[in-house]
Amino acid sequence: LNAFFVFFGFITFMMLLLSYSMTAYTDPGIVKRQTEEELQSQPKGEGTLCRYCNIYRDYGTRHCYDCNACIYEHDHHCPWTGKCIGGNNIRYFNFFIASLFIHLFYVIFTSIQASTDGQSHHRMHAHHIHRGH
Repeated sequence: LNAFFVFFGFITFMMLLLSYSMTAYTDPGIVKRQTEEELQSQPKGEGTLCRYCNIYRDYGTRHCYDCNACIYEHDHHCPWTGKCIGGNNIRYFNFFIASLFIHLFYVIFTSIQASTDGQSHHRMHAHHIHRGH
């Protein structure tokens, strides 16, 4: 592999680590729980009451049973990051998925390239041995 491909692999791996870290360490949009007193004094808003968090949830805010919290613009709970993907970290998650596919294609491409280079080198070496060189 030439220096460009090694450098490209390093860059894609760094993008993967950065996007994973940003996804994992950014608050997904956890909505602060309220006490019973805060809930009673709050005007009833639109949305539904979350009986676990004592809040009125806006549309798109859902309770995550894995995190035991309501998440603003909840998308899903990600087992790879161990946290929810919500309104505050969805852009980092999308960058993570894109980086993952770019790096995966890089690994597949370089593996195929190394495999075909190794086979042609093996054939050339076998040809020289057969001819007595």
